[in-house]
Amino acid sequence: MASCYRELLRIIHDNKPGSIAELEQMTGRKVSNLSRTLRTMANYGLVHLEGEAQGRGRRAVKPVAVARSIKLSLDSDSEKIPRRADLFAGRQNRSPPDDPLRLRPTA
Repeated sequence: MASCYRELLRIIHDNKPGSIAELEQMTGRKVSNLSRTLRTMANYGLVHLEGEAQGRGRRAVKPVAVARSIKLSLDSDSEKIPRRADLFAGRQNRSPPDDPLRLRPTA
């Protein structure tokens, strides 16, 4: 998990802000940036957003930390990890997309 998500999760867990506006004051990040980040974190089940934004009569949306820590377990069995060549089979005359995982073909 990116350090910005970890830090934001820690702040939400420790300080329990009552709204995104309060979280803005705690972090110095803009509400629009926080809203986007919090929606992403909510999709991953890290936070829950209480309240609903409804038109001009908006209610405060309160971020609540659901998870305090995350444990990631990866299977190290090389038989189960796809080779880069297998991932892009059939993509003739096209280069592979940016590869943030830096997958390498196995010999």
